[in-house]
Amino acid sequence: MSKELYFTDGNNEVKYLDTTASFNLAITQDGSAFDLTNAKTIDVKVANDTGYVFDKPIDMATIKQPLAGLITMPVDAEVMNALVPDDYTIEVWVTLSSLITPGSQEGLTDGATTSTTTSSTGTTTYNAIFPSDDPQGFTITENVMSDSGDVIPVMSLDDFQQEFDQLKTDLTNKVATLQGPKGDTGATGPQGPQGIQGPKGDTGAAGPQGPKGDTGATGATGPIGPQGAVGAGLTVKGTVNNASQLPTTGNQEGYCYFVGTDLYVWDAGAWKNCGSVSPNLSNYVTAADLNNGLSTKVTDNKDGTEQLNGVQVQPFNKLTDVEDHRNYLTGTANDLIISAAGANDFNLRNIFYPLMPGEKYTFSSEVTLTGTTNNVISVTVCQPDGNTNTTTINDKFIADGTRQSWTFVCPPNGYYLLVYAGITAHTANIGATFHHSQLELGLPTPWHPSVLDKADDSTVLHNNSLNKIATDDSGIIVGNDENFGLIKRNGSKAGIAIGSGVNFRFMATNDAVLSNNSIYHDVWNISSTGQISILDGAYFTPADDSKAVHNSGNEEIGGQKTFDTAPIDKTTGNPYITKSDVTTAVSTATANMVDSSKPTNFTAGLQVKGVDVATNSDTGWQQLVSKDSSSAAFSSGSYYRIVNGILYVHGTISVLNTANLHYQLWDIPTGWSIGDKAGTQIIYPDSTTYNNYVQLLSGNGSSYNGGLLVYEDKTGYSTDFRFVTPVDKV
Repeated sequence: MSKELYFTDGNNEVKYLDTTASFNLAITQDGSAFDLTNAKTIDVKVANDTGYVFDKPIDMATIKQPLAGLITMPVDAEVMNALVPDDYTIEVWVTLSSLITPGSQEGLTDGATTSTTTSSTGTTTYNAIFPSDDPQGFTITENVMSDSGDVIPVMSLDDFQQEFDQLKTDLTNKVATLQGPKGDTGATGPQGPQGIQGPKGDTGAAGPQGPKGDTGATGATGPIGPQGAVGAGLTVKGTVNNASQLPTTGNQEGYCYFVGTDLYVWDAGAWKNCGSVSPNLSNYVTAADLNNGLSTKVTDNKDGTEQLNGVQVQPFNKLTDVEDHRNYLTGTANDLIISAAGANDFNLRNIFYPLMPGEKYTFSSEVTLTGTTNNVISVTVCQPDGNTNTTTINDKFIADGTRQSWTFVCPPNGYYLLVYAGITAHTANIGATFHHSQLELGLPTPWHPSVLDKADDSTVLHNNSLNKIATDDSGIIVGNDENFGLIKRNGSKAGIAIGSGVNFRFMATNDAVLSNNSIYHDVWNISSTGQISILDGAYFTPADDSKAVHNSGNEEIGGQKTFDTAPIDKTTGNPYITKSDVTTAVSTATANMVDSSKPTNFTAGLQVKGVDVATNSDTGWQQLVSKDSSSAAFSSGSYYRIVNGILYVHGTISVLNTANLHYQLWDIPTGWSIGDKAGTQIIYPDSTTYNNYVQLLSGNGSSYNGGLLVYEDKTGYSTDFRFVTPVDKV
């Protein structure tokens, strides 16, 4: 099962410290809204390139539409205090009290068990993580207070006071040590009288260094200093031969280069030598140098595959993949058909046994259903007693004719692999056709027949040698009709043979490579009477060349002949033609020409490559009319319109009676069909107090061309709907 996570409004960017914003999220499972009715808690997990950084719980009171799977994550002060401007990825973790939700048709079969989490109080919960693949992302951008992408550090008042007091003390101590420069020497004054005894003179110059004294006792450990601000990370950009080669532009805080073993760091707008770093990294290469030097480039595509020199390959994981990918199911070249049954007996079909506990298997198939619009196939593993109530693991996948797969690890008590059409308690009158089913060890591979299905190698033709069928009265018959073949009869020459009343056709296709999906057209078509048609033209009988007129050389034609076109005068080379012929030809040629200076009415319509481009395919807005107004009714503002193969339908539907839970309320007009490729579209009501919904149904290709279905759960409520989908003419 695939789990998806989306930003519903496309808004995944917010300014740093803007606490008024929010992210609107939607979670889905296999393309349908995930039901949050049984959700106990919802957490949004946030990570960046370094790993997990934050967890934002969602207030369950804000979940107003649990059936729609809509979640609003407020970007409040809690988020901004935990995060800085950066790119982040998110996952949504939903803790469920049950895997079965009210109104849902999905869940485990009766008596089934699954892997769960049980708390100390005995309560069983389940974790659902969205999305299944790569997480979604959002960005916190810088505001005008940011500098070079760094967040302005937040400081409390106490921290600011402590920093200010320290700065004041440092400045006071510094000022006390300051002394002005010495002035110039003044002129010599006159000899003065003998003065009184002067003060003690300045201390003389220091004497020579005395011998080193004994080591003193270790002083007491000083107090721990205040927490320093978070420093910028270092990014090693490369190596240079000397400091003069360091770049002077394009640098950011934390960029560093090696000059030999010395590490130079860009700090405060200049390169600073931070000293030698051991070991010597000057001979190391960066990741970019390594990638550029590799002759073989491998790229992770983030989807389970890799690019090897530009070619997509499937990597082999020796821990999980198994080389034995043989198909354990025999006879899968023919379709497996499960007939519809009138009761909910699950239409069970034992696919394979015994399974090997602990092994990883993949079951894949292309399945189509009849008698249902749910398009679901259930797959399950049961215990050796064969009782379907002893299910050990189960799942389901979409049955829309495309190839689907289920990979599972067989539990210790697993034995039988079973499949059935539909889901538990909803299997009555459902039939299924399984095409190219496959059970293999490991991850899924394209379908291939079982080794037990292969023919005797001695009786098959090979493509690596010149093959022959060394007998007469032999050949190759092609097709189920058995009316075409390459034949060699005893005593006769070989040839292409066709059955009675069958034409021989030489065909071509526009495809460069032939396949069973190529579209072919006739080049030559030879009927059983010998007549020939070229490029789907009229059939003709090849003429006797001796009786035919040729377009070269001089020939005499005897007798009276009637020509569809005028003959050519032998002497002048000009055709015989009259004035009336010219007038008639000109009138005919110009009768249907378009005059670009006048309005033109294309009465038969106007097409480009077979598609109408004018408005003659427009039905106009038509009122929607309920097939049973006592069950459910459309509002007066409910309309549909088909324009150039696109169906537009909108309005409001009110439920009046819940006797028929699923009711096809409106059919598409005759002549149109909603193709199965349009898929199933469901619109749920805005209110969670009732479970009515409207569904757009595709046709089944035969008796039903599609329309609108309403699920009636509670009367007296209405649901707005709007669908747009391509439709086909039938």
